[in-house]
Amino acid sequence: MLAADPAPSYPSQVECCVVFILVLFYFFYVQRVLGIIASWALRLYFWRSSNSYFEIGALKISILGGRIQFNDFRYISRNQSLRVVRGHVTWKYWLRHVRSEEDKPSGKLSPRLPQRADLAHPP
Repeated sequence: MLAADPAPSYPSQVECCVVFILVLFYFFYVQRVLGIIASWALRLYFWRSSNSYFEIGALKISILGGRIQFNDFRYISRNQSLRVVRGHVTWKYWLRHVRSEEDKPSGKLSPRLPQRADLAHPP
């Protein structure tokens, strides 16, 4: 007859704790870390060329959904500053026929083609 082990072993407890911490990090902090990395890259590139400062609080990239969401975006330069609290950029890569320069509005009533990219902020 096999006896059941009353207490889980030490390595399995450590593994459970590590997995729990990684899941919490993924759900709550990955977007903030991506924002810090993107801010650092933008600062590194634009500081030398135009003395402008970028900061992104959180960044979420959804490739399948075609969306980049950002929180607390700040742009600061010598004579101007811009702050966007929440926003997103959406692109529709799955559309085959989209607007182009040749599709300028004319006097004719024709169905309007959709656009591929959209920049918006929530109300």
